[in-house]
Amino acid sequence: MSARRTLARLLTLFAFAAWFEAASPATTTAQVPAFLGSWGGSGGGFGQFNGPYGIAIDSQNRVIVVDDGNDRVQLFDRVGTALTIWGGIGTTPGRFSYPTGVALHGDLVYVMDTSNQRVQVFNTNFEFIREWGSYGTGAGLFDYPVGIAVSPDGKVYIADTGNDRIQVFSPDGTFLMSWGGLVRPEGIAIDRSGRVYVTDPFNNRVRMFTAQGALIRQWGSLGTGRGTFHDPTGVAIDLQGRVLVVDYFNHRIQVFTDQGVYLTQWGGSPGVGALISPVRIAVANDGEIYVTDLSNQVFQFGTLPTSTVRTTWTALKARFR
Repeated sequence: MSARRTLARLLTLFAFAAWFEAASPATTTAQVPAFLGSWGGSGGGFGQFNGPYGIAIDSQNRVIVVDDGNDRVQLFDRVGTALTIWGGIGTTPGRFSYPTGVALHGDLVYVMDTSNQRVQVFNTNFEFIREWGSYGTGAGLFDYPVGIAVSPDGKVYIADTGNDRIQVFSPDGTFLMSWGGLVRPEGIAIDRSGRVYVTDPFNNRVRMFTAQGALIRQWGSLGTGRGTFHDPTGVAIDLQGRVLVVDYFNHRIQVFTDQGVYLTQWGGSPGVGALISPVRIAVANDGEIYVTDLSNQVFQFGTLPTSTVRTTWTALKARFR
C-alpha cells in the first residue's frame, strides 16, 4: 500500500511538472543595478537643465537629452560631459518650444517638439532634415504629443497625449494609422519584435500592443506596492527584453518581464542614487541605464543583473531517479 501511495504521488508530481513546464516561462529574478553617478544641475548653461525630459542613447553610447524648459537638446558623452547643444526657443526649423521626446533610428534623430505640435528630424550631426505635424485632431495632427519611439522597421510611433491616441508614421512623416482607447498616453517604447509598450498614467498601468494597435495585455493599478504605480511616465526595454517603467510619484523604477510579471525595483528611498522626480528612461547598447529626473539631473546606473532558475519536467524526474 505504501509503495502504491508513493507511486501515485510521484505520478501526480510528474503530471504537475509537465504542465508547469509547458505553461510557465523561466522564473527570472533581478537584482538592483549599481548607481554610477549623476550629472547636470539647474540652469541654462552648457550641460545644465531646466526640466530634462526625453532621453536616448546613440550607437556610440552618447547620451541625447531633451532639455524641455530650455527649449533645446543636449548631447553628452556617457559620463555626463557636455558635447554640444542645438535648438533654442522658436518655430522655425531646428528651433523648439518645450520639446519632450527623442528617438533614434539609423542615422536619424527624431525630436518631439511638443508645443510646436510637430516632429523634427535631424541627422547625427544634428542638421535639420524635415518636420511634420500641426495642431488638430485629424490624422497626422497633434495635441501636445509627448512620447516618441521608432520600431525596428523604421516606423515612427507618437504618443499623441492630448488626443488620447497613438499615431504611426513612415520615416518621411506620411501618416499610416492610429489607435485610441487611451487616456493621456505618455511614455512609449518598442521591443525587438515590434510590440509597443505605452504608459497610461491616468489609469496607472502599462499597456502592450501589437504593431497594429491590438491590445495584448496590460498591468498595474494605483498604489505603492510591487507592480502598482502612481503616474507611470516612461518606459524602456532592456537588452534582455525586460520592461523598465518610470513610476513618477513613487520615485522609483520598476522592472517586469514582457508578461507583466514583477521582477525588481530601485529608488523610492533617500540616499545615494535616490530618484526624486524621474520621468524618462533609456538603456545603452551595453545595458547601462539612464534616467532623466526633474530635479535637473540625469542618473546613471549599471547593467541590471539577472539570474535564472527553471524547474522543468526533466529536472524533476531526475530528482527521483
